[in-house]
Amino acid sequence: MDARQSRDAEGPPAFSGTRIIRQSWSHLLLMHWPVPAPLVRPLLPEVLELDLFEGSAWIGLTPFTVGSVAPPIGPGWPALTSFHEINLRTFVRCRGRPGVWFFSLDASSLMAVWLARMLYHLPYYRARIERGRRGDSFRFVGERRHPRVPRVAIEIAWMAGRPSPAPRPGSRLWFLTERYRVFARERGWIYECELRHPRWKLREARLGTFECDLFEAAGLPLPEEPPLLHHAEEVPVDIGRIRRCAAIREPEPDFEADTVPTT
Repeated sequence: MDARQSRDAEGPPAFSGTRIIRQSWSHLLLMHWPVPAPLVRPLLPEVLELDLFEGSAWIGLTPFTVGSVAPPIGPGWPALTSFHEINLRTFVRCRGRPGVWFFSLDASSLMAVWLARMLYHLPYYRARIERGRRGDSFRFVGERRHPRVPRVAIEIAWMAGRPSPAPRPGSRLWFLTERYRVFARERGWIYECELRHPRWKLREARLGTFECDLFEAAGLPLPEEPPLLHHAEEVPVDIGRIRRCAAIREPEPDFEADTVPTT
């Protein structure tokens, strides 16, 4: 292990900006598929570099519950006490900095959708999402209900298993899970936002039901092979301030999600 990997193994990198939101993430299923890079590259702004592992792009899908949303100091926000989210993403670099690019984020909180769109320019969609739990078995059922957007349905059920070994720096699992930056586009710019949380405490997972329209809605084929699965325990998360990363030269897409729902 070289010096950089040794530092990485000690903990997440320090914040380089200002924390403005804290929250918790719990009951996560981390699903990952390798995908040929030519299928993903056309869906990204040209200024972003598709981040590959051993020649493959990767698509991730994660259902989870967000809780305890609050500013860095002070009480939480009652309208954001707890809500469920399901997101679809890939991995990219902007000016050499690794991070996550979201194709979609569906959330059960109207306030969360509005704030994320206005403050972070992320493609959030209003959705009805229900979560069930019995012991180590979890189930998320969702349906997108956003103005001027076709309804998209998803159902995921899984069982969490025994603890998994911590990912090693340089490994595939490290590549997929050690991500502390999010990118978004808005009005000719790529924006970035840093986030921090403790290292994941991962467990094995076994998939039950999986029915998903999110890939098709994003312009991606549904992978045929089984995903790499990990259940993650609850972590506290700090989210930083958004800032510009790079200018975009190509025309802006017709982003139908500019409409923010009011009900």
